[in-house]
Amino acid sequence: MQLFTNRYRHIQRYRQIINVVSKHGLGHLLDLIGLKNPLPLSQRKKISAHPNTATRVRMVLEELGPTFIKIGQLLSMRPDLLPLEYLVQLEKLQEQVTPVGFEQIKKVIESELNLPLMSFFADINPNPLAAASIGQVHSAQLLTGETVVVKVQRPGIQKLVRTDLEIIEDLAGFLQSRTEWGRVYNIIDLSDEFARSIRDELDYTIEAGNAERLAKNFQNDPTVRFPKVFWEFSTGQVLVLEAISGNKIYDSSRLDNLKINNATVCQNLVNSFLKQLFQDGFFHADPHPGNILIANDGVIIFLDFGMVGRLNLWIRERLSFLLLNLIQENAANIVEIVMEIGEIKGAEHRKAIGDEIYYLFDKYYHRPLNRIQIGVALQELLELALRYRFKFPRELSLVARCLFLLESTVSRLIPDSSLLELSRPFGIKLLREQLGWRHLSKTGKLFLQDWLFFSLDLPVQLKKIIRALENGETKLILKHQNFEHFITRMSLIGNRLSFSLIIAAIIVGSSLIAQQTKLALFGSFPIAEAGFIAAVLMGIWLIVSIIRSGKI
Repeated sequence: MQLFTNRYRHIQRYRQIINVVSKHGLGHLLDLIGLKNPLPLSQRKKISAHPNTATRVRMVLEELGPTFIKIGQLLSMRPDLLPLEYLVQLEKLQEQVTPVGFEQIKKVIESELNLPLMSFFADINPNPLAAASIGQVHSAQLLTGETVVVKVQRPGIQKLVRTDLEIIEDLAGFLQSRTEWGRVYNIIDLSDEFARSIRDELDYTIEAGNAERLAKNFQNDPTVRFPKVFWEFSTGQVLVLEAISGNKIYDSSRLDNLKINNATVCQNLVNSFLKQLFQDGFFHADPHPGNILIANDGVIIFLDFGMVGRLNLWIRERLSFLLLNLIQENAANIVEIVMEIGEIKGAEHRKAIGDEIYYLFDKYYHRPLNRIQIGVALQELLELALRYRFKFPRELSLVARCLFLLESTVSRLIPDSSLLELSRPFGIKLLREQLGWRHLSKTGKLFLQDWLFFSLDLPVQLKKIIRALENGETKLILKHQNFEHFITRMSLIGNRLSFSLIIAAIIVGSSLIAQQTKLALFGSFPIAEAGFIAAVLMGIWLIVSIIRSGKI
């Protein structure tokens, strides 16, 4: 098949994927896209006893390994692409793998740094702190005495992921060309987006850069801390970070003993994320409790920077307006902002979605702030994209997931509060900043700068248009909507009008002939009576045709 012609060297992996999909009772998907199911019918019936399709999809991804597990994890953050039952199953994807032997890890480190292990480490623990499908983490001590954590990629993982991504790209092109849903959701762009995320995760220098950028953004904030990156020992497959000790965020007894106030921790945590989202436009996209520690002095420590989100100025402004209007309970503005973010077009489409957004707003409007779950509400909003087949920006899904995780942390630490309630002080501060002279003058300068560039470029563009007109390179195409239907209706009206005139002419002509009863041409033939009868019959036929058309 065309699907396989470009990837002969991957034929074994293709066969493995097809076998795993069939084994877990999803062979009908192969039939749907025109691939042969290799399992016999009797075996398929046994497998189809799995609980549901969503569970089987999760089992398939788990068995296919690291690349497919990562894609499943990315999909679990996209309520705009998959129904809830699939999201629930994909969130369960775990990378339960056996750690790689230390000798293999040692070879990777020495190969990457081009020096023996003991040239830069005074000691390294051969037993990993954690192991995942892409890499594992070891504690170590530098020759300078500093305690660090060393993240090392598993041998051969780059080649395996590269092969799987090439296969996924082929499958995406195949599905988009062969299936309607593949075209609706633009599977090629989606696979490119996921491939970019996974390739970034395979390059530890990108993760190191993420950690350093976040640390720089919070260098003047004493409530948040990020580990230091040791660049001299970090490469694409090895990452060395400062080891920071801290307490688990849900260890309430330990935090109580240290006299750390949960409300203060939650407020600082919420403020740090709102700053990342609305001011920096660069945020930690995986803030689950395992990636957040609390230092003995109450400072929040962030870990694991493989997944981050980026928000450009345009979407940051829209999200800021959305937050402010949520706090101010302005439903009309919320609808307009959502419409703009989703680039929703078409009057009927906009009305239906607008009604859905009003419903969501009304659903949460009458609740007290401490009972409003902003993460859940945002996820419900994203589900509209799945229902009405439009697309929100990917970054909005990451924001929704961050807020959902953040909200669950807040509700566990201080049950009587909510994320929206804790966001109010930041929202008021943000509103003041946006209405302040500094922000307005900056916005005005940017606006004037855009108009200046447009004005300078306008004569050049006009010159190009005039030259194109002179050279006959410009064509004016007029496209009429339903013009053929208009012509048909006009022809019908014209025919009926002509028919009516003929009937009138026959009646008038017959009347004139009746006055000349001695015409030799007709003799004694009753021409007048015949004309009247013909006119009556034609008139009856015209009336019947008008009545049958329903246009009387």
